[in-house]
Amino acid sequence: MIPVDDLIRMKLTSYRLEDQMHIKDLDEAGVITPEIEAKLSPVQRERLRQTRARQVESRMPNPVVQFAESDAG
Repeated sequence: MIPVDDLIRMKLTSYRLEDQMHIKDLDEAGVITPEIEAKLSPVQRERLRQTRARQVESRMPNPVVQFAESDAG
């Protein structure tokens, strides 16, 4: 077994797409606490911030493009 804070640091260091998805899941589950965040390096904190920003973007609704009748024909 690996301590959670070590796992999070490992995932933020590797930062492959797979790791980013794991970070997203751990963050949504509330596993990444302020105490864990305080132990992260500046680069790891920035990667966590980027991952969180992507989470917000992915929750935004996609704009629906509507065409006027004259555009469709």
